Amino acid sequence: MISLCYGLVAVLQIFLAVRLWRTGERIPAVVGAAMAYDAAVIGLGVLVDAGAFLEGLNRGRFLGHALLTPLLALYAARLWHRRRPLPRQAWVAVAVAVVALVALGVAESPRLLEVRRWADTVRYAAADPPGLPIPALLTMAALVAVGVLVWRGWGSPLLLAGAVAMFVLSAGAVAVPILGNVGEAVVLAVILATERLPSARAPHAGSGA
Repeated sequence: MISLCYGLVAVLQIFLAVRLWRTGERIPAVVGAAMAYDAAVIGLGVLVDAGAFLEGLNRGRFLGHALLTPLLALYAARLWHRRRPLPRQAWVAVAVAVVALVALGVAESPRLLEVRRWADTVRYAAADPPGLPIPALLTMAALVAVGVLVWRGWGSPLLLAGAVAMFVLSAGAVAVPILGNVGEAVVLAVILATERLPSARAPHAGSGA
């Protein structure tokens, strides 16, 4: 049953990723595709069962998160720029920060994986106790900061609420793993909702506030 739920989350995430792609927001769309891959691999684990093939698919989950999740910080900067234009030096700092987060994420990716079973799911996870996911936490912090700006400037608290919900659901994922994937879907949904705001589509809307 839980494996099916993972599959449904994956379908929702790929749907949201396609919608984001059609709005022209390629960064959250690509990140959304990686999130959908993550959920799909966990959902299909019960059909594939433990082995080298499933382990390889799961390594792709970790690599996708390490390489792509920090790009949401770049998206956050672009959204901030629409509200309050950033100088060139700030863009350089953002680019350096994103590259550093990607490098840190790759360095922290687990080298040794072991089979984990939860409910009816089968997946591979880090054999050693994982530390704090610093790149993911900093990326979500960037979305929280921009969410505050969007709320103040465009009157929509959705992005802020979604980022906060992701923090809460990620904490709950320690006990109930699927909550983390649900939180990712929530973030994609609020990004899409934010992009559909009329004020969000106007360059530098409200920058004088």
